[in-house]
Amino acid sequence: MKPVTSNDILTVIPEFELIEDKGLREKSLQVWAGELSKYGYSASDLKEIPFTTLIEGNPVSLAVHMGSLAKQCAGCVEIMRADYGEDLVMDKDVLIAAVLLHDIGKVGGTEQVEGVYRESRREKLLHHSFSGVGILVAAGMPDEVVHAVAVHSKDGEGRRETPEAVLLHHVDFMNYEALKLHK
Repeated sequence: MKPVTSNDILTVIPEFELIEDKGLREKSLQVWAGELSKYGYSASDLKEIPFTTLIEGNPVSLAVHMGSLAKQCAGCVEIMRADYGEDLVMDKDVLIAAVLLHDIGKVGGTEQVEGVYRESRREKLLHHSFSGVGILVAAGMPDEVVHAVAVHSKDGEGRRETPEAVLLHHVDFMNYEALKLHK
């Protein structure tokens, strides 16, 4: 299988364009391209891999989940900036990069067995928020992005130190908990 490229990822998740800082955008795309290539996935597999295996019959893929969260968080930032002005400082690029990278650990944390996706042993031992931190630190991502990814799940309770981390956590869980009720 040929290596995954940034353009391959952009075709599947155009919301990476919401990151205005071109260097941060490209670095984020390269992290995804590297992880997908490492585990033998294509970019289009992101449209098939479920964003969670914890919801039986989960109808939402990683690609849809990440794209939707990126749009939701971008909208939240705009509303909050309009309403709160200078009273809330938030780096939209850091937030969107973190949103689009928060589940990077699921690439190695999900496996397909007999046509069904499930948690891999790696996910059971190293929750995707932990493995994601290792991936992002190795890639040289900014600490603020790594922090938001590290604490986006319940593992981060009491540890969120930036508004970007708080927003990512709440929007991610708002979606997860609503979809968990999907019948």
